[in-house]
Amino acid sequence: MSLPLRVIVCDDELMARKRVLRLLEESGQVEVARECASADEVLTRLSVEEFDIALLDINMPGTTGIELVEKMGPERPYVVFLTAHPEHALKAFEVGAIDYLLKPVDDVRLKKALDRARGFLDAEERSEG
Repeated sequence: MSLPLRVIVCDDELMARKRVLRLLEESGQVEVARECASADEVLTRLSVEEFDIALLDINMPGTTGIELVEKMGPERPYVVFLTAHPEHALKAFEVGAIDYLLKPVDDVRLKKALDRARGFLDAEERSEG
């Protein structure tokens, strides 16, 4: 059995953030779920805590989710974008996203994204071990 996932969620919209956190809790796959309302909060949190997955909104005031990923560096968590805007998908995958979910996110689609991240984490673990 795989270890529970450590997830950070960043969305400037409180209700969207709360919905995703509720779905994460209900999934049973997540050990730690932190929430942030801005890219700056994410960067601060990443400097003191490790995460497996970052669920990021794209359109946020100030630094966008795409720009945030570019600032994170190579040792970043796996990134899944959450957005109401399908037109950013190509750029999201160009910066290394492993999935792209449209809002409102539903539990089935979120589970697929978590399973995809789990697959990457398990493969990474096997290659290191």
